[in-house]
Amino acid sequence: MEMEYKDPSKRGRWIVVAGVVLALAAGGAAFYLINQAQQQAGQGDLQKVNVVVAARPIAARQPVVPEDLTVRQVPADDTNTDAIAVRDPNDVIGQVLPITLFQGQMITKSMLNTTGGAGGTTGFSILDPGE
Repeated sequence: MEMEYKDPSKRGRWIVVAGVVLALAAGGAAFYLINQAQQQAGQGDLQKVNVVVAARPIAARQPVVPEDLTVRQVPADDTNTDAIAVRDPNDVIGQVLPITLFQGQMITKSMLNTTGGAGGTTGFSILDPGE
């Protein structure tokens, strides 16, 4: 009985080539699926709302001027509902905020009307500038 000699290096080479082809196919498929998911996520009907934010740092206990503020559109969520976020810059201009705000920080309604003294609704007061 005669056995035919097979070169194992040829068979191993085909296995490596097949493995590389399968790896490339899997990588390409993953790349395609991730891109599709990102495009679909970007096309969703994401509701946005306007919020007033600090255009520059705003010092505590200083009257807010128009140049301190800007309006930014952000995705709507529980942190910027109508009950929390300030929508109109005119509601803030002239107000004295109890804390220093950083650039880009959203202004909330709880930051406003805190200078009312004992009659204020917040239960605390701050000093007006110069007091």
